Amino acid sequence: MHPVETYLAELRDSVLSKGVAETSGYTGLANLINEVGRGLKPEVKAVIHPRGSTLEGIPDGAFFTKDEFRDETDSSLLMRLQFDESRRPKRGYLEVKSVAEDLEKTIQSPQVRKYLDAVPYLVVTNYWDFRLLSLVDGQLIEGERFTLAPDEGAFREAIRKPRNLAKDQGARFLDFLQRALIHEAPLDAPKDLAWYLASYAREALARIELHADAAHLEQLRKSMEEALGISFRDAEGEHFFRSSLVQTLFYGLFAAWVLWCQAPKRREGDVFRWQEGIDHLHVPAISAIYHQIQDRAKLRALDLVPVLEWTAQVLNRMNREAFFKKFRQDHAVQYFYEPFLQAFDPDLRK
Repeated sequence: MHPVETYLAELRDSVLSKGVAETSGYTGLANLINEVGRGLKPEVKAVIHPRGSTLEGIPDGAFFTKDEFRDETDSSLLMRLQFDESRRPKRGYLEVKSVAEDLEKTIQSPQVRKYLDAVPYLVVTNYWDFRLLSLVDGQLIEGERFTLAPDEGAFREAIRKPRNLAKDQGARFLDFLQRALIHEAPLDAPKDLAWYLASYAREALARIELHADAAHLEQLRKSMEEALGISFRDAEGEHFFRSSLVQTLFYGLFAAWVLWCQAPKRREGDVFRWQEGIDHLHVPAISAIYHQIQDRAKLRALDLVPVLEWTAQVLNRMNREAFFKKFRQDHAVQYFYEPFLQAFDPDLRK
């Protein structure tokens, strides 16, 4: 089965039964996270109730990279992993609540602040709503969010047929989990940034699919047709339009960031804002399209603003000095554009 279907099926058998409301889904959630973590370099492992914490109370889970394992030859030791104040888990903590829990209250709780004072990153979930939290200069920052259903009742109903929910949400959910597990990883390679942007582009495309009848989408179609001198017809043309729209948005954002980084007197601590991207694009055709795409009303109507905020946060995480040592203009296609398109939409790449 698809790993998300397996996760949902296990929840169905535990959450909907007489199992303990909060703890009954621990195993299924850890198994899903570990399935995602196995595909990362370095591998990331979720440990439920890590022992040895000097915090008051024990986190529900922690995310450890492979180099933190006590003995790689004996994976059983991982479950007995000890850590102390000097060696927090590199990828943060996990806080799990029951499916009925209001995460807004949890996020504002002293417990969450205590964990974030210890590690820079925390995933909070009630099994269907997932929040990524961090602490920046003493301020609680709410990052990405992914919901498998609009509310608890809809989730309980949906997991009665886990295959359908996995089909609808599985790919996006796995992308989200992968981003969550590498949120604290060093970021300096063009190919890694290309994957990140492709991942967000897939999320943006999924959101556009959910708003396929929006009037703003029709306006964007007309703008692209006029700028490019082509028309989009039938199902294949519709897919080409939507994918091209997202590709233009994200590659335009990336190009704007590159030009922003190369501006005179740019300092390492400066912050790139996606809203200013249009100011850095000077190719008339692309600039005209991007100007239409970047219209706030259209972006809000298509629910794309959060995705662009998350993308800008990733661009600001980049080690710019290391990135530009590896990324040269004459290698842009080979080391960024090709891997971006391949990860985002292989059919569009062809």
